[in-house]
Amino acid sequence: MIFVTSDFHLGHKNLLEKYQPNRSHWPDVEAMNNGLLQEVHEKVGSEDELWFLGDLFMAGSKDRAQEFLRSLVKTAKRTLYIPGNHDKEAVRKIDPQWLLNHRVILGEQIHETKLRGRYIVLCHYPIESWPRMVYGAWHLHGHQHGHGRKLSRRMDISWDAHNRILTLEEIGKILDLDEPMKHHGH
Repeated sequence: MIFVTSDFHLGHKNLLEKYQPNRSHWPDVEAMNNGLLQEVHEKVGSEDELWFLGDLFMAGSKDRAQEFLRSLVKTAKRTLYIPGNHDKEAVRKIDPQWLLNHRVILGEQIHETKLRGRYIVLCHYPIESWPRMVYGAWHLHGHQHGHGRKLSRRMDISWDAHNRILTLEEIGKILDLDEPMKHHGH
């Protein structure tokens, strides 16, 4: 099974206190960090894949990036990680061998994949017009924490948008209900 999420913002005190009321049940940042990682560990098994679309943590050192990534990926068979605006500098400094040893694939800012005949475009940021969108490609993104504009076949998969991590199957059931896009002839 494939699980998809983003924007945990581990260690981000202001996010917990001011910006995300759906995180208010956690008394402090440490409880939030542990709660979010616990959800991943309870759902994502050794045969599962995790797609994480950025902002696992707030800006920090390469060592902090490795610490949080190690905690995130320990139960997954493989993790595709697309860096976000808050963690990209630290994540890009991690030694490629460390990533390989921890079964982490570092994706491009705009990452395209094809699964069961469906093109999927992954990015931390929402894209207005993404590759193959007129042919039914999905676009999964984070960054907006559930506060962005909805478009057909585009979905904010951030933790705050759903209060949980999602499976690709759940996402498919939602996106396949969207109106098909019309081809514009280009």
